[in-house]
Amino acid sequence: MSEDVDRGGGFGWLRERRRSGGESAQTMSDATVSGIGSAPPYAPRRGRKKTGKRSNPDYEQASAYVRKKVRRRVSQALAVHEPRVDYSQLVEALLISWLEEVGYPLEEEDGARA
Repeated sequence: MSEDVDRGGGFGWLRERRRSGGESAQTMSDATVSGIGSAPPYAPRRGRKKTGKRSNPDYEQASAYVRKKVRRRVSQALAVHEPRVDYSQLVEALLISWLEEVGYPLEEEDGARA
């Protein structure tokens, strides 16, 4: 154990072998391991338009710590609620409602209120 620490940790032997020009001193490009580097040529992904909130510049991810119990119960309610609402829609609606309540209503870019 102390011998490994003296040589630079558990991989000190590898560093020493490389320095001495030993058999395992080959570079990564020289090493051939079956299954690695033998992948089929690049296959392009389907050419579909990126949709959704992640790729929409009007949206930004925001996170918050919520008790597990609350998050689970909200997920249960959203699963059976009609019309279907996802978690981010619910959070956004609650935030907009709170903004109006405290006197900071959300305004559109043209100056009209949302």
